[in-house]
This record gives sequence, C-alpha cells and structure tokens, in this order.
Amino acid sequence: MHLSGDLGDPTSIEFILWLHKEFYNDATDSMLTIKNNNRSILMEPGIFRSTAEHNVVVGRHQPPSGQHVEAFMRYFENRYNQATGKSRQIMAIASAHHRLAYIHPLPAMESERE
Repeated sequence: MHLSGDLGDPTSIEFILWLHKEFYNDATDSMLTIKNNNRSILMEPGIFRSTAEHNVVVGRHQPPSGQHVEAFMRYFENRYNQATGKSRQIMAIASAHHRLAYIHPLPAMESERE
C-alpha cells in the first residue's frame, strides 16, 4: 500500500478506524466479545468508544470516557497531521503513540483491562 501511494495518513481518524476494522475483519463473535462490569459487549470493529458502557481502565490508567473520545481523536488528528519535515515526523511518532495509548479510543479486550 505504501509503495503504491494508497496508504492513508496514519494519524487520521479514517486510517485508525480502517486499521482496527481490518485487524478484526475475520474475528468471530467470541473474539469480539468484551466483558465489561459483569456484562458482555460485542465490539464493533472500526468504531470508537462512544458510550459509558465502553469506558475502560488500563492498569491504573483511566482513559477519557467514551463520550469524549471523538473530541480527543479530532484533536489528535489535527495536531499530529501538522508534523512536517523528517525530524518532526520522527518525534511525532513517539508522541502520537503515547497520546493514542492515553486516549485508548477503541474498546479494550479483557486482558487489557487487568
């Protein structure tokens, strides 16, 4: 995809959702089922967390609630899409990874929640 020029901007919302959807494309319902507060939720690949029932805790970190994920991701996309020049792009990679892990925009599998 990269060689043909078809690879999207890796910091765009569209690309992140596409990648998540492609990763889980052939997953069974049992692989997509997330246990959350004694309830089971069927994760929809390629969809950000958006409701309170999709809130997650990763270790001791509590990412922004589902209601705020879209706003955080729009800021993420706007901020990291501005990196120009090789040096800034390299620095942006580490920063973007940290911010994406902080926001944790996609529903967490149970192993991530412990």
